[in-house]
Amino acid sequence: MRETEIEVVRVCRQINRYMRRLPPLRALQVFETTAGFDSFTKAAEALCVTHGAVSHQIRALEAWLDEELFVRQADGIRLTEAGVALRAVCTEVFGTLEAECQRIRSGAADGRVRVGCSGSFIGHWLIACLERFEQAHPEVTLDLRVADDLAELASRNVDVMIVSGADPRSAGVTAIRLARDIIGPVCAANRTPPPRSARDLEGALLHTTSRPLAWQDWARASNETLALESGRRFDSLTLTLEAARHGLGFAIAPRLLVRRELETGVLVAPFGFHDTGEAIYFCTRAGGEPPVPIRCLFEWLSQEIGD
Repeated sequence: MRETEIEVVRVCRQINRYMRRLPPLRALQVFETTAGFDSFTKAAEALCVTHGAVSHQIRALEAWLDEELFVRQADGIRLTEAGVALRAVCTEVFGTLEAECQRIRSGAADGRVRVGCSGSFIGHWLIACLERFEQAHPEVTLDLRVADDLAELASRNVDVMIVSGADPRSAGVTAIRLARDIIGPVCAANRTPPPRSARDLEGALLHTTSRPLAWQDWARASNETLALESGRRFDSLTLTLEAARHGLGFAIAPRLLVRRELETGVLVAPFGFHDTGEAIYFCTRAGGEPPVPIRCLFEWLSQEIGD
């Protein structure tokens, strides 16, 4: 063998040492898409390619694996046992790869984190603490966005969601509890006459439409029976608390979000606060370890909230 041929063989062996033994990526992508349809024709339409192009990629992948992935029938296709297993792996791996690429593209890799949460959480708690976070983590920049729908996380409009309620974790969402959901009625400190029992709240309830069952949750947690239908209604907790400050009635609010008003005496909580059994959650997209900036935010929030 000539010297040049020997060198080519040596280089090829060196490359093979470090190349992963995987089938063509395009074939795997076509397979994952096709696995969601009952025919190659429908998959081809979804991929904007021809039926023949899909069939060719699937045949190439099956040849590489030496295993059939689909059962071809007169009325369509269905996955074989090997196909079902490969589809599950492809969905997980492509999802993780997509999430990481989007994270890098969106700027999370350079320390920017897009945080979605309710306007009341931003306005009544997070903004007041923001400077402390920036001092503790000058390398991380938070973009705060009003969002209370986990679809914002799934659509990658935000990197993190902070939500209240029942455990929101799902196949696509990782949720870690930050704090208990502790709520109670609050009113203006100079309200006259001051309420002596929960019955005194009736007729002056202030409701927030974004959390319509808040009074019901508190009544259940505190073993109180109240007529909950009457009272004024406001679109946001911010407006509800503003009404309470002006003596219009009693707002029901999370203790965390009225901490400053209670400390300064602007508001009082005549009957204290009760645990509803629900919680505040820190949500990220499932799949892989969150990047360092997101972990820094979670650790800081856990310490600040101090549940």
